[in-house]
Parts: sequence; C-alpha cells; structure tokens
Amino acid sequence: MTHGTVVLIGDLAFETRALNRLVTEFGWSLEVVAGLDQLRELSAPGGSIAILFDAKSLGLSWDQALPLIRQIDSQALLIPCHRFSDVVNWRELADAGAFHALALPLDPGEVRQSLGFIWSARFRRAANVLSLRRAEKPDTVADSQPAGRVKRVSESVA
Repeated sequence: MTHGTVVLIGDLAFETRALNRLVTEFGWSLEVVAGLDQLRELSAPGGSIAILFDAKSLGLSWDQALPLIRQIDSQALLIPCHRFSDVVNWRELADAGAFHALALPLDPGEVRQSLGFIWSARFRRAANVLSLRRAEKPDTVADSQPAGRVKRVSESVA
C-alpha cells in the first residue's frame, strides 16, 4: 500500500525506472503523464504529494507551467526539472511556487535528497507544526535585560 503519489509530467520516460525505485523507497507510487490534460484526468484534489515536470517538453516556460499545474493540484509540491545548461534563478522559482528544482538528467542522489525534503515537508504539514517567530529584541520585551548584562541580586547576611 502506498501513502501518496509522485507524478512525473513531460517527456522524461528515460528517467522513469530509476525514479520509480527511489519513490517506492518512501512508500509512494509513481505516475507518469505526458501532459496537463492527463494530469487533470489523474488528479483528485490534493491527490499528489509532488509533481516533477519538464516545462520545455510541455512547450512552456517554468513560470508558465507552475501556475497551470498549481490550478490542477493545489496541494502538491512542485519541482521543475531543468537542463544543466539552463540559467536557473532560484529566487524566482521559489517566489513562483516551486518547492525544489532538479537538473536533468536526474541524478539518483539528488532525487533521493529532494524526495527526503518532500517527506520532511509532508511530515511537518501532517504534524501541523508552527514555525517559530523571529525572536523579539530584548528592548521590546518588558522587564528584560540587554544582552550581555546580568542583574545580580546580592543577599546580605546579618
């Protein structure tokens, strides 16, 4: 029994066998679809754990593909795959909603690491863990001492 599905979109059939082995290590299944129409047919709302996609093989740029895929499955973690020679602006990818990115051809070690990130994110989501707020400056906290200064209370013994 699997506990989720990782979807591979695009012309990445040569990557399927190795990716399938890695995905099953996490107890998930792998689905391969050729395009967005097949993803729509496959997808139940929130049905995928992660979606790896090659935007170029879909005839799109990654910034076009990300929102289209997000409309189909709003809960999946999106991982664009790019060629080694592609210029990748990580900040723009993250701002556009990418969870991670992988270079093609897929390296098994990098894929395993990415799947580990997915597992961790999914575990945190399931645990409903709240992120910590930035610590407040001591000056803004009532009755606090500035960093590095310790108030000593001396006791007198009579």
